[in-house]
Amino acid sequence: RDTSRGLVGSEMCIRDRLYSQRQIDLVVKNLTSHAEAEQVGAILKSDASGMVDVQLLSFKKKKAEFSIQYNGWPEHLVTELQMTYFKNKYFDSTLESIKGNRIVITANKTNE
Repeated sequence: RDTSRGLVGSEMCIRDRLYSQRQIDLVVKNLTSHAEAEQVGAILKSDASGMVDVQLLSFKKKKAEFSIQYNGWPEHLVTELQMTYFKNKYFDSTLESIKGNRIVITANKTNE
């Protein structure tokens, strides 16, 4: 029993299932350089809530592939990336697809 939060067994299971760490593959298209891909990774690691780790796996043909350790569902991460705060501070993105733990987005612009 998690008495500090007032949760009973079934509630703790729901909480743990919602926020357990998972590996997410994130593909970001329309980036102009490897340096920009590294910058996106650093932004995700420092400012996206629930982010545990971000690794840039590859960058080629304006497409970056990241391996992310994240506390939450892929849909939670997409929602955060599409929030006005994130768009205004960093970059706007368009969701192309979510399939399981794989997210594909297109970066529409970057703010510097």
